[in-house]
Amino acid sequence: MRKVYIATKEELSKIVDGTPVGRVVFDYILRDGYVKANGATVADASVNYPRLVTFIREHSELLTDDVDVNPELYAYNWADDVLTLPNLMDRVLQGGDVVVSVNAGLPNITGVNNVYYVGQHEPGQCTYNQTKDMYIRGTGAIRCYSGNASYLRNRGMSTNADNTRILFGYSDFDASRSNAIYGASTTVQPPAVKLIPQIRY
Repeated sequence: MRKVYIATKEELSKIVDGTPVGRVVFDYILRDGYVKANGATVADASVNYPRLVTFIREHSELLTDDVDVNPELYAYNWADDVLTLPNLMDRVLQGGDVVVSVNAGLPNITGVNNVYYVGQHEPGQCTYNQTKDMYIRGTGAIRCYSGNASYLRNRGMSTNADNTRILFGYSDFDASRSNAIYGASTTVQPPAVKLIPQIRY
């Protein structure tokens, strides 16, 4: 009777997977035949991961000399046979034409609070013409508001006797005036689920 070889569960999982070498996947568990994309350094790479080394040899665009600058790429020391894996931990995937790492960042918030002299050359927050009811100064995220004597009296605020000096003014800050991205959400970190990034070897 001819003997029949029955593959083990581990061997079978590698056979039926069918995922090409070098392919990155995210999963709840670390699959058989995969290695974590966590930036680890592997010695004797051509012995431990021969197919993966062949893959990166064929795709030199995925190699870098500086993993601190390009953590999404491989680094390989040909002389010592040492492979540094990509580090995809705590990074959000985003579509693009080439593989590149994007640093975290937010738009800048800018503004200028214009300070003028009012009345009889006395310092104040906003310049104001007595014939006007309200005037606004400032640029970007910062605004300065003030009122003339009539405006103040109508709101129960005091002015000087000749009504030429403005005794009231205030400034406020609103980042959305500098860039519409601010105020569009209540958090910088959206709801997310972390899965294990892993590379088929």
